[in-house]
Parts: sequence; C-alpha cells; structure tokens
Amino acid sequence: MFEFKGNPNFELIIVNDGSTDKSLEIIESYRDERIVLINQENTGLAKALNSGINQAKSDYIARMDADDISMPDRLQLQYDFLEKHPECVAVGSNAEIIDKDGNYVYTSNQALSWEEIKNNLPSMPFFHSSTMYRKAAFEKVGGYPEIYRIEDIVYFNKLAKIGELCNLPDVLIKYRLCPTAVTAKSSKKDYKIIENIIILDAVNDKITNEQINFLKLLLLIKVQKVKMPYTIIILRKCICGIIINLNWREKI
Repeated sequence: MFEFKGNPNFELIIVNDGSTDKSLEIIESYRDERIVLINQENTGLAKALNSGINQAKSDYIARMDADDISMPDRLQLQYDFLEKHPECVAVGSNAEIIDKDGNYVYTSNQALSWEEIKNNLPSMPFFHSSTMYRKAAFEKVGGYPEIYRIEDIVYFNKLAKIGELCNLPDVLIKYRLCPTAVTAKSSKKDYKIIENIIILDAVNDKITNEQINFLKLLLLIKVQKVKMPYTIIILRKCICGIIINLNWREKI
C-alpha cells in the first residue's frame, strides 16, 4: 500500500505474477495513467522484479511488496537523499513491524551509515520493501540473480561492490510479518550458500558441488521514454523457485 506526499511525478509498476485471487480485478479497477500493469504467469520473484524494473522509465526504483505499507513521505525523502549523495547506490529505512492483521509489534533499529552496513555484510542490510536504488546500478550488476529465496541478499551485496548502501533513520514503511513469507523460511544453510556465492569466485569453481546440488534441488520455475524521478515496483504474488543456468556462476 502506498500513500504519497510531495512530488507526484512517478510511475507505479505492478507486476501481477500469477496471482490466483482478485488482485488483477482490483488493479484494473484503478484509473490512473501512472499505473503500469504487467500481468503474467508466475515466473518467480527475481524474474518478476527484473521484468518490472527493465520496463521502468525512471532513474530511481522504489521497491515495494503488496502486503507492506509505505509512509506518505517515503519517496520524497529517499529521492532527496539519493540526489544529495551520488556515492550511494541504494537507500533503505527503519520499519514499523506489524503482524498479519496490521497490529504493531516493534520498531526496527537498522544500521544507518555505510561503515556500519559494510561491517555487517554479507548480511541483508535492508528491509527489501524499504529500498530505493539507482536503475543504472541495477543494470550494472545485472539485476537480481535468479536464485531461490536469496536473490535480494546477493543483489545488495553486488551493489555494495560498486557504491555505498545507507539506511535513513526514519520509519518509512510498515513491514508485515507473515509466517508463510519466503524470507521466514530461510535456513542457516541458505545463508552459508549466500556467503559463499558472495565471497568466493564461482568462475574458478570454488563453490562446492554440494552447494550447487542443494540449489538444483529447489523448484525450477519460470517470474517509452518519459522522465520520471522514481519508479515503484509492487509484486502482487509470487510462488518463488529457482532457475539454474550459467548466468549465476559469475564472479560476484
């Protein structure tokens, strides 16, 4: 959910990635020329993100999940920050954590500065739904890697190799905790694989066969030039899986 305050000059790209509820009907009920609907069969989160961002016309991408809530001043604050800090390629924020029914749980205390975040890598530095990043940086690192469950962590660690990552101290999203969410299912083994993909040189086959086989066991699936200050990407629904191909075996 988005509320807006400040600059209304944006495009809202909604990727309806194989939803089976009334999402499409709800989206089509809105009459706003700023909304761009991508309606497709389920392809997985990473491919859906890449699909939406590749169609974006703006220099900045604001990421958003369908079940989270963006605060009215989020876009303006993050846009202003990136405009003033060209060394920063992505910015997130603190979040108000809510349960599945929207009840307050707690407020986050994220690492804010690049120095703090750098020292915590390869851990995920952001609430994914809180991020705004440069489209040019997205393109430079090749977008989101099509890896099940860990595409966001690998993506932001790749961004960290070409620029700085920061968080604003403000609470700019309400982040919904959901027991069935993809991130809730990550395991210690997943995070070890993340670390190895990020730190080791896959081109030289330093990632073990056991790690590759673990990835292969996961589901194999299929996810205008007008100047805009930022693009918002919303994913309606995505049953995530994995696509294994030679592209992920690059030096990260």
